[in-house]
Amino acid sequence: FGGFTPEGILVASNLCHNIISNDEEYSENCYWVDGRIQLTGAARFGYSEADILGPWFINTTDGLVDMEFRPQGERAERIRVGPILSDFHQPFGLFRGSLGKGEDAVDVNDLFGLCEQHITRY
Repeated sequence: FGGFTPEGILVASNLCHNIISNDEEYSENCYWVDGRIQLTGAARFGYSEADILGPWFINTTDGLVDMEFRPQGERAERIRVGPILSDFHQPFGLFRGSLGKGEDAVDVNDLFGLCEQHITRY
């Protein structure tokens, strides 16, 4: 997601639950506040695969990100050719929660963005 807070501060984030053995140390997880980047711990996503358009809950293991995502629609595609499978969902909607801790925390209220779920088999 990305956008401006009511106070006019530009915020954005990029969070991913990496499928590597040590995603605490190696990840692309971060957020930006007013042009300054903050690296975060591993991201964890809570949602229902049976209800992709239901609420998603996104946190980082270091407590710097605490978000709720409310999808409003999605782009989806399913491809199956023999043993090859790509089941892709990209819900888009509004994020609400906080970035940072304590005095450095920034509230996020209804900023637009998207999430992805992609199941593949090759």
